Amino acid sequence: MSQSDLKCPKCTGDLERGYVLDMSTHVCFAAQWAPGLPKRSWSDFWRQLMISLPQMNDRIPIATFRCKACGFLESYAQDEYRPK
Repeated sequence: MSQSDLKCPKCTGDLERGYVLDMSTHVCFAAQWAPGLPKRSWSDFWRQLMISLPQMNDRIPIATFRCKACGFLESYAQDEYRPK
């Protein structure tokens, strides 16, 4: 998928590639997509809040495109968005 081909579905403005930060207490990550529903992790003290993580090879990086005209966000999960 070429970035130059992407137009905003709301106003047909140009989309700019970026990513959404997934923030933890001390670190930031780029958000990732995982298949299925989240599963609780019962082995952790914070089990009410935690979920078990899917395998790394099941996760797909997410690129989020922002319309320069109206600010609409459009996200895509594809292997081509892995960090280089």
